[in-house]
Amino acid sequence: MAGVPVAIGGTTFATKAAAKDFIRMNVIDAFDGVPRIPFGPIHDFVEDLLNLHEAAVDKIGCGIDYFRVDPASVWKTGVPVRASNRTLVVVRKDGTLIDWSWDGIVTNPSAVTQKRTALRNAAYGRIQAIKRAAFSAGPVICTRTGLPILAPNDAQVRYHRPTFAALTDGFAATVGGWPAITTTSSGAGAELTSPSITANWIKYYDANAFPSVELKS
Repeated sequence: MAGVPVAIGGTTFATKAAAKDFIRMNVIDAFDGVPRIPFGPIHDFVEDLLNLHEAAVDKIGCGIDYFRVDPASVWKTGVPVRASNRTLVVVRKDGTLIDWSWDGIVTNPSAVTQKRTALRNAAYGRIQAIKRAAFSAGPVICTRTGLPILAPNDAQVRYHRPTFAALTDGFAATVGGWPAITTTSSGAGAELTSPSITANWIKYYDANAFPSVELKS
């Protein structure tokens, strides 16, 4: 039986196991004991992963400063955990911090997580159009680093104010909540089933997304 593909931001994994292996090797193990995950491709990947979390808006709060990897025992006081267990922590711009579970996002994604993926897929055409428009207008400067972006393949579209989680939560509220949004399947290929919901989402995206074009990390 074929595995279910998993999409995390612009990265697609063939199976849940492949996604979990990548996260363990390149995030958890690589940054265990390090004060912070530096800005770059792994930071962006972890940010995309958090934006799939059902409670992402609450976890992000006033905004992400950085991520780090902590022993799970630091956060699970009074709960028996293996000494080797690790958890991801988001440190917010106001200095507050909170842990969050990444495993469930991949292994057993909630309905909200699956619907966020479908909304991202539905906006794919808009994302590509944003990049094309940026390059057709002249030299493109990364809004985060100030460095020039030489080609569309070197660019990525990211969401900060609002985050993608806040954007999709806001849209869901306009159509009666997440239960009103239905999808064809789970996994990376999830699509919206309702033409009217899709049309409303694109209109909402155009009016509220405010994405930035940035240099790929």
